[in-house]
Amino acid sequence: MEMMILFFNAVRIDRSIITCSAFAVRISTAEAKNDKKFFIRLRKSLEGPSKKHWEAYKDLRYAFYILRESGFNQMSDAQLEELLVHQLKLYPDTPGAQKNLRKQFTESKKFATT
Repeated sequence: MEMMILFFNAVRIDRSIITCSAFAVRISTAEAKNDKKFFIRLRKSLEGPSKKHWEAYKDLRYAFYILRESGFNQMSDAQLEELLVHQLKLYPDTPGAQKNLRKQFTESKKFATT
């Protein structure tokens, strides 16, 4: 059962993985057995990761975009925390807020904004 959870998690992260031989064999086996539960879970996995998690950070992601577009790419961790946690209240005031905000801000630079 653990392998099936890993299988569906892998598909959820990267749909192209179903073209790998091990995954293709498992899909063929499910087809031969007419395993409807398998295909229901596969369909859900193909939809990708849940968007609910990111919905809470919609305003934070927008703030990152505005900061980048306005030329504030070199803000210190303390400045990010002051602005996003204390002034705008877009992120919870937790002990690891500075580190987490820095990581999210850096990661947000990797994605296209258009």
